Amino acid sequence: MVFDPGQRILIGTEGECSLSKRESALLESLLRHPGQTFTREVLLSRVWGPDAPVEDGNLDNYVYFVRRRLRQVGSALEVCTVRGVGYRLERGHV
Repeated sequence: MVFDPGQRILIGTEGECSLSKRESALLESLLRHPGQTFTREVLLSRVWGPDAPVEDGNLDNYVYFVRRRLRQVGSALEVCTVRGVGYRLERGHV
């Protein structure tokens, strides 16, 4: 898989897709530290900004969008939920 954060394009074995600005920011944060668990607060701050008035559920929606994009291009990477903590990026079973 190849991710171009400047162009916000994700390329995998099954094609390519464009990501929104927030999808791109979320994926880039996770890709920079694969296997590291990020709290919801850290991801909200990185994707929306430290003082942005954002609802907690927005993060869940964007995690869903990124998961869907990764599957769409055939990536072996998965965004995993760490219950009660946040999210991390792991190699899946593709």
